[in-house]
Amino acid sequence: MSEDKGLEDASNETLLDGDIEDLDTISADTIEDQPGFVDPPTGIYTLSVQKAATEIYVPKKGDNANKRMSRIKHIYRIDNVVEISDKSELIPPENALFSEQFSGNADGRKYWKFKAKAILNRKELGKATIKEICEELTNNSTPFRAKVINQQKTGDDGTVYTNIQVRVVQGRKSPTLDGGEVSTELRV
Repeated sequence: MSEDKGLEDASNETLLDGDIEDLDTISADTIEDQPGFVDPPTGIYTLSVQKAATEIYVPKKGDNANKRMSRIKHIYRIDNVVEISDKSELIPPENALFSEQFSGNADGRKYWKFKAKAILNRKELGKATIKEICEELTNNSTPFRAKVINQQKTGDDGTVYTNIQVRVVQGRKSPTLDGGEVSTELRV
């Protein structure tokens, strides 16, 4: 390996183009595990917010194709699977990730605000900015109970996509999928 393409320590390696020989010699036990993304089946879960942030994206299809759009995105970590509705579905592993997005328009911000207040267990968010609230959601490691709804939707162009909704059940008795109740203690 040339000196100008040096490797940093094994926990923070930087490989440049042409360093395939160096890449070939890295031991798997020095590579950090990365949880995978899943489409969780409908069910009751204990979740944590892994990351909440705003982002710009460019849709590939539809009325807004190739236009810059904004959204707020939550990446959730599955801490525990309480119950899934379809017993034939595979139970997602703990620490698996999935996301939920909210449009950056006025309607999307309303839905996001409702969700952020529920996750943070607050009645009001005051004058905090969206960025500040996203930072608090990201740094709030307190798990919460939620019903995750996984629905297949068909777009106007015939494309089938997965729509995942997270309904926080904090602050009231935690439902089971059959209409019963689990517990009044929702934080774990």
